[in-house]
Amino acid sequence: MEIIFNDNDVKTKFIECPSSVEKHHPYKYGNLEHTIGMIKIFENLEAFYNRNTNLDVDLIYTGIILHDIGKIYEYYIYNGIPKTNPEYSLIEHLILGDQLVLKFIKEIRDFPKDLENRIRHLILSHHGRKEWGSPIEPQFPEAEILHYLDMIDSRFKLNP
Repeated sequence: MEIIFNDNDVKTKFIECPSSVEKHHPYKYGNLEHTIGMIKIFENLEAFYNRNTNLDVDLIYTGIILHDIGKIYEYYIYNGIPKTNPEYSLIEHLILGDQLVLKFIKEIRDFPKDLENRIRHLILSHHGRKEWGSPIEPQFPEAEILHYLDMIDSRFKLNP
């Protein structure tokens, strides 16, 4: 994560990009607000269960922060209005995010393959179902939790 967010272009785009054009958080800083919303929801779940869980909590936080990182290429703000980038409109943010994260993972010597696969799986499966745009469906509990957190926050915060 440190390597990803030390890249000023990625960091600036991540902070400023909308989370969508029409659905949830469709405004400047919307994706950052969505990410923070998911973190807050998960923090409440952690507190409720008194951190007594078999889940890899660090992996879930990583998934929360990285799951929509591909939106920095899919969306942008033009004159205050969220737009879809035509250059990437056919690829969508799950694939774009996977490609971006993989690029940074490859820069880390001896990055554990299992962790690489789990992080990539979180990004690629966070929509939950193939008919909802996920190339794969969640295959482990942390991926399923990430999907639910995304659903909760994206359904509660709709267009203003």
